[in-house]
Amino acid sequence: MARARVPGVEARAGKFNGPSLIPALHAIQERVGWLPREELVALAREVRRPLYEIEGLISFYPHFRTAPPTKVTVQACHDLSCWLQGADETIAALRQRYGEDTDVEVTEVSCIGRCDAAPAVAVNECPTTADKAAACVAAALDGQPPQPGIRSYGGEVPWPNDPYAPGQEHYQTLRALLAGDLDPGQVIATLVDSGLRGMGGAGFPTGRKWELVAAQTASPKYVICNADESEPGTFKDRQILAEQPHLVLEGLLIGMLAVGAEEGWVFIRHEYGPEEAAIRREIEWLRAARLAGDNVSGRRLSVEIFTSPGGYILGEESALIECMEGHRGEPRNKPPFPGVYGLWGQPTLMNSVETFAHVPVIIARGADWWKRQGAGEHTGLKFFAVSGPGAAPRRLLRPDGQHRQAAARAGRGSSRRPFTRRDPAGRCLIELSRARPARRAARLRYAGQGRVHARLRRSRRACRRHQPAGSGHERAAVLP
Repeated sequence: MARARVPGVEARAGKFNGPSLIPALHAIQERVGWLPREELVALAREVRRPLYEIEGLISFYPHFRTAPPTKVTVQACHDLSCWLQGADETIAALRQRYGEDTDVEVTEVSCIGRCDAAPAVAVNECPTTADKAAACVAAALDGQPPQPGIRSYGGEVPWPNDPYAPGQEHYQTLRALLAGDLDPGQVIATLVDSGLRGMGGAGFPTGRKWELVAAQTASPKYVICNADESEPGTFKDRQILAEQPHLVLEGLLIGMLAVGAEEGWVFIRHEYGPEEAAIRREIEWLRAARLAGDNVSGRRLSVEIFTSPGGYILGEESALIECMEGHRGEPRNKPPFPGVYGLWGQPTLMNSVETFAHVPVIIARGADWWKRQGAGEHTGLKFFAVSGPGAAPRRLLRPDGQHRQAAARAGRGSSRRPFTRRDPAGRCLIELSRARPARRAARLRYAGQGRVHARLRRSRRACRRHQPAGSGHERAAVLP
């Protein structure tokens, strides 16, 4: 029986249905280096889709190239964290060095998620630092692809949100669910009791969201991990993907079993190539261990990766879904919400990287344990990223509700008072020096120029309130 039309989705009338063409466009660009018209014509004929639809996709997403690139492309970030670390000087030096070289193109870009390596640079989309850019360019000109590495801030000791000791077998909660030793209803009830909230910025209660999707009778259902971390100054989700891929994927798979989904996706920004490789390796391990795939204890638990074609707006959940369906990433009207009408019009559970990463320890140790981790009236733990010229760049895990001063001192031994600003992804800690008013004013002027940072100046009064750090969902600390 055909499903009744859901009120609020009338604007979707006329959009093409069918498999998303974005992975095919990624494949062409990876093979050819850009998207020649003859390749697009061939793709249109192969999939029987109009050429204008394909061109509409390409014009929306900044990652797609419609002209042949130079042999080497150098992307230099000019966003807040990098600007504070001398991005202007770095970009000027790169332009002076390669301005006459027809084989090298230098472009300015917004945040590429490498704020701990500021001023950040990418050579042929391989992340590096400004001091290593010349060596990477020389290697690329010689035909040697760069070999990016993954930073680690955890060392040998597991982070407090990891329930597994070194050498201990991972995925124990997932195995208990598959064996029937743990009931999906218990999982959701524990999350509700824990008070875990979404760590992507909105702070919606995670257990309630899982309850909503689990209660839907429509099928199939989908689960998506939103790893499109694009807020300037943020890289905590990137590091969770790199250092704790087992927790992210276990949380995703637990969510699939809890709500009755057979397909799960990790939607990751294309700038996170090394982290995407880490997730792919973990997925391959899960398939080999028969914990993911088409036959997992008699059920299907398919987990795949969807690489973003770029665009800040894709961090918004409905725009992300539009992208996965193969449309331009334009946000949908709400309601309906993704939990009722999500990917392909089906019930869809979507959480952030950090939210999924906290699920295994909550289920393993219980809701009361999670509540005790917070400070004061707050519950749980919270990751945030620290960067800036006065900081030791790092990712920190602190009790939710810890005072902002203590959080700032964790990044630098300072007692100066920080202030906060709010943005769509939560709070950002920025510590200012009263001893340098001229430079502080310059930073405020810069911050006021950008769309994302337009509200920064107005938040100065927040420094007088001594609010606890956990009163919002911290994403980053930029310490000038």
